[in-house]
Amino acid sequence: MFDLRPLHSAAFRHLAGAYWVNEFGTWIGEIALTLLVYDRTHSPLVTAGLFLTLRFLPALVAPLLTTRLEALTPRVVLSTLYVGEAVLFAAIAVITRHFSLPAILVLAALDGALAVTAKALTRGASASGLIKEGLLREGNGIMNLGAMVSTAGSPVIAGGLVAWKGAESALLVDSATFLVTALIVVTARWHPCGQRPQRRLCRAPAQRARRAAQPEGRAAPDDRDRVRDDTERGPDTNRSRLCEAHVARW
Repeated sequence: MFDLRPLHSAAFRHLAGAYWVNEFGTWIGEIALTLLVYDRTHSPLVTAGLFLTLRFLPALVAPLLTTRLEALTPRVVLSTLYVGEAVLFAAIAVITRHFSLPAILVLAALDGALAVTAKALTRGASASGLIKEGLLREGNGIMNLGAMVSTAGSPVIAGGLVAWKGAESALLVDSATFLVTALIVVTARWHPCGQRPQRRLCRAPAQRARRAAQPEGRAAPDDRDRVRDDTERGPDTNRSRLCEAHVARW
């Protein structure tokens, strides 16, 4: 039986959906580019060079880029990366009207670096919440299953789009999928425990009001008192604090 508990998290649903749409669009773009380059050059060697540009070269640069960006806010970074991919594939679609192989290879390499970085950061953002909840294995299984479905269906759709409307239309569809992915990420809220943000926002003013009303001579509770209070209230208190930490991070 497939464990669907990770889907109870709104943030995980958004990140998983973004990951699946990204996989779908990536395959459409790569297949459309492959068919375009082979149709214009009739060279298997040049087509193989395209795959090196899309996969091998970005893999050398992406780890450095990922290291620099992983400390930033995931929602802002991921949405920016996906918008960047959309712009790059839109530019490639325009170039197909006046085919230029060097320009396509350069843009494809840039997109490959952004794609690898975005994929790594998406998996990292989802894993950070899943590990805290003890659902990493279940969440990875859901994400991998959805990626397999996207990978299985996208080649057929890409081939049909190229045969029906041409490579330019397929590349524009790919660009649109990246915009959809960015929209999914932007609208995500990191509430892994299902809490509503209004409760979190209203809690801080209430705590400040209680501190202001506290008598001057009374000392604040020490750490032992806080631990004892948390133990008496049960695990829900700790889960609430965990959710608030994720909200601030996201």
